[in-house]
Amino acid sequence: MKKFFNTAGPCRPDKHYTVDPLSRLSGVRELIDDEHYFVVHAPRQTGKTTYLYALMHQLNQEGQYTALTVNIQPAASGRDSEHAMRILARAIYDQATLYLPETEWPEQITTVQIDFSLREYLKKWVQKNQKPIVLFIDEADSLMDELFLANGNCSSCRALPK
Repeated sequence: MKKFFNTAGPCRPDKHYTVDPLSRLSGVRELIDDEHYFVVHAPRQTGKTTYLYALMHQLNQEGQYTALTVNIQPAASGRDSEHAMRILARAIYDQATLYLPETEWPEQITTVQIDFSLREYLKKWVQKNQKPIVLFIDEADSLMDELFLANGNCSSCRALPK
């Protein structure tokens, strides 16, 4: 397959013409190593998602972290905050099965679980995993604040102790 210029979705160096995305942002690795939260904010089509995937792959190759990039835009279709958080957890699980070894996957959620809590879901994943987890959340601006803040789900956004 011939390489081409990509304008939709993350660039893949094996398929698309691209520059090294990891050289574009300095200081991010220090933020991760120091366990800080950070936001990558830039205009559309500037390489944010491509950068997150490249960083995820690099961190996983190095082996110090379990790194995962997840697009949470599908959670915007949730009928309420709990449903949205289930969709988000499912997106995390699905991405993990694509990019992580099975020993690093979070648990699979089922529709039978009652009173689902994203905070508890992530907490179980952190406790089960041998390495620190770095979770890159893509398209967070697609969710309305009500989905995070309703029914006490704002606690899902706090730091999770190991």
